[in-house]
Amino acid sequence: MLIWWRADATDGGAGRAGADGPGEAGAPDGVLRAEQVAALREVAEIRREASAQAEFLILQAQAQADQLLADAQAQAEALMQDAQAHIDAACQAGRADGERQAALAWHERQAGQLLDQAEAVRGLHEKLADVVTSAVERIVQNGDRAALYQRALRSVQTLSRSATALTLKVSHQDFEAARDGIAAVPELQGAGLNVEVVVDPALPIGSCLFESNFGVVDASLDTQLNALRQAMARAVRRAIAEG
Repeated sequence: MLIWWRADATDGGAGRAGADGPGEAGAPDGVLRAEQVAALREVAEIRREASAQAEFLILQAQAQADQLLADAQAQAEALMQDAQAHIDAACQAGRADGERQAALAWHERQAGQLLDQAEAVRGLHEKLADVVTSAVERIVQNGDRAALYQRALRSVQTLSRSATALTLKVSHQDFEAARDGIAAVPELQGAGLNVEVVVDPALPIGSCLFESNFGVVDASLDTQLNALRQAMARAVRRAIAEG
């Protein structure tokens, strides 16, 4: 028996692997065999759970950030009031030396407090960056592997425009997903580009190496995630410098 698979609003479009329609999920024209429906729904549920977990972690980290900043501001205000009280007392007593020492003590405490706040904010930004990166990594790892290789091919368009043939090296575990994903890219026929997918036993899972006579491009999943981590780290440093 065949069943027409239709992604609706309740599963967030999880019945589709991508914007090209049900065919991306192995269901040409939206038609599935009855025994494939349960597996496809399980994939959709896994994606919904990953997305919900990522959103929860991001919201939780943001709430912690807001609370820490609010506490830091309150402590700074209390420190200012305490220091001003000491300075006023010294002035009223007419003791120049006491006033000077009170001012020095205030500046020392203020400097220490600012350093503590800077370290706290730095740690908070880094934690938030780790949470976001981890959430994205979980979503990508649970995503459609064939779609990952399609995106990797499009990301090396400069190399593919200059060459008529490419060799894609992947691990043994990723071979079928890479082969099916590359074969489903419609631009290849129009561009006259031949992509041969081969297994390299030395490569780990998630590897994606495009080779041609012009050079080698590493579009592996770990490489892309490392780039994301570096971008988040730069954003953290910029936020601290501007703050």
